[in-house]
Amino acid sequence: MKLVYSEFDYQIIFQENRLNVVCIESKEKFREFIAELKKQLMQGEGKFVLSEDEKELDLSKHMELISDVFELNFSQKKILNRIYSIFESRSKDEDFYLDTCKIQADLKRYMEQLIMESDYPLHYTEEISIAGLCKFMDVGVDMEYETFPEQLIDYITVIHELFGCCCFVFINLKSFLSAQELEAIHCFTSYKKIFLLLLENQPPSQREEFEDYFFWDQDLCEIY
Repeated sequence: MKLVYSEFDYQIIFQENRLNVVCIESKEKFREFIAELKKQLMQGEGKFVLSEDEKELDLSKHMELISDVFELNFSQKKILNRIYSIFESRSKDEDFYLDTCKIQADLKRYMEQLIMESDYPLHYTEEISIAGLCKFMDVGVDMEYETFPEQLIDYITVIHELFGCCCFVFINLKSFLSAQELEAIHCFTSYKKIFLLLLENQPPSQREEFEDYFFWDQDLCEIY
């Protein structure tokens, strides 16, 4: 898999057991790169082309941009809706179907009993959705973490498992992780065959042996 940006001659090649780091020294170009990527992820067209085996891929379906690692939202609507959808389908499987029917019948019976005890006219929706039941029981991702890297790994896992996203882009992540923490995250994503792209605007004090490094300096010279 590779990512091409029209402003670069360099091609970002995603390879197993490798971590891609792109450092853009110019603040204006760094901002432009991120804004263009974000816009394309939302609107579908732009200066980036993601491909595999010469076949162009939909960027929004394969890539997740994480601009603020301190605002990882496990309760965002798209995550919860995807979980509810999976549960809705699972509830109709052979292993769960009878239990689903029994729970729905019991809830209807219970609601009818409550309404019958009321001295005023009431109604209720007879169709009980599993999504509605999930919302009622506040089903969501467990967000208890002991370490910051653990939180990042869990977020990557959730997005990967729910949406099949295989490439995660972080902005200035190396500023917040030690070399050991970065290596631990890299080992996990490599095992899961997930690719990482780190966007940085300052050259790192050290480069890790598992990194593929590209530097776009202030004069827009490409160094790799």
